[in-house]
Amino acid sequence: MPARFPRLRKLVTKALEIAGAACASALTAVVLGNMREPPREPATPAVVRLAPADEQMIRYVRDESLALVEQLRGASDARSPAAPAAAPAANGQTSDNDASQSPRAKGQPRAARGHEAAPR
Repeated sequence: MPARFPRLRKLVTKALEIAGAACASALTAVVLGNMREPPREPATPAVVRLAPADEQMIRYVRDESLALVEQLRGASDARSPAAPAAAPAANGQTSDNDASQSPRAKGQPRAARGHEAAPR
């Protein structure tokens, strides 16, 4: 039979050579891949256990929130007298605070302030 189909014999020989090389390459890849680091155990998920809320903790949180509300109200009351002082500036009068602000803070573009753009 080999004498009758010489091309078929060469084809089968080449196919076996290629298959052998592929198997050797796959085996080498598996061995090298497993040599790097040992297999890891699956990580266990972290468990957080919370204690149930008791009356003392609830009372503490309420007291803290009431203290925070009082502090914020005090801060807003302290700012409220400053708001009417800023109102005359809106009527065309200038105040000391307006003179200290930069033109950029007043909303003027850079060209209106007299600055030239730097060449790039």
